[in-house]
Amino acid sequence: MYKVIDCPFDVGRFAPALRAAGVETVFRYYNMQNSRVFPHKCLTAAEASQMFEAGLFIGTVFEQGGGADGNIAELDAAQGRANAARALELAQGIGQPRGAAIYFTVDHDYAAPEQVAQIKPYFEAVKEILGESCRVGVYGSGLISTVMKSAVLPI
Repeated sequence: MYKVIDCPFDVGRFAPALRAAGVETVFRYYNMQNSRVFPHKCLTAAEASQMFEAGLFIGTVFEQGGGADGNIAELDAAQGRANAARALELAQGIGQPRGAAIYFTVDHDYAAPEQVAQIKPYFEAVKEILGESCRVGVYGSGLISTVMKSAVLPI
């Protein structure tokens, strides 16, 4: 069994069984709104409580668009501010510990230097909004993660 899983579904009622099977951490999602395909994608306080009670750790990823299908316009500073504000609201609602990370999705393999440069303001805005409340992570390609970590999100 895997120790870490990623799931776009509410796993709260399965939390004890997951823990018994050896799962230690579940990555769940924050978003602006759920879709018909994933009607329970956004982590709720009730689900988080069930997972904590079962002894599971939770990792969080904000994913809404994220530049999927080459829509890089979704990754600008204005969207970064909006996404970070929503992620912070949700994190506070589930009792996410101060200083824990929220990963923000870049859901496309952007590699051209001008594309990478265009994404930096998104993460700068996310970092500005989250401040000291949460650490910022990148849920994307190795290139985007490395560049954003060194240019925008140094430890």
